[in-house]
Amino acid sequence: MFVRQGGFVTTPIDSFDAGFFGMPPREAAALDPQQRMLLEVSWESLENAGIPPSSMVAANVGVYVGAFTFDAATLQLTDSNQHLLSPTTATGVSMTMLAPRLSYAFDWRGPAFTLDTACSSSLVALHHACNALALGNCDIAVTGGGTSW
Repeated sequence: MFVRQGGFVTTPIDSFDAGFFGMPPREAAALDPQQRMLLEVSWESLENAGIPPSSMVAANVGVYVGAFTFDAATLQLTDSNQHLLSPTTATGVSMTMLAPRLSYAFDWRGPAFTLDTACSSSLVALHHACNALALGNCDIAVTGGGTSW
């Protein structure tokens, strides 16, 4: 395959500031890079929009995330990485936890859905977010996508 351009993450994934999000280091060690990136990018998006995250605590914010790979789970559950397993591994590597992780970290009270429709996951997440806003299911919607390959 030949690609003329690409967007690549240059920041080492282990530079995640777990303490900033109130997360113990052991829990952060088991966290899928998709969850780390979604936390950081969501915070940055709110900052860029001029919305203090503290103003949205306990708000009716819906979270819709599209994703479709589970590389972190595959890596952590190999025989050579058994020593990394902890009680937080399941929530750290489960794809279903992408949207709920954001809701929990920011204390949002609206619907939280992680959608997997393969390559269209992010687009489908955006569609559901728009519908939720139109139907009044949430006052604000946060939507995004993640992939780890």
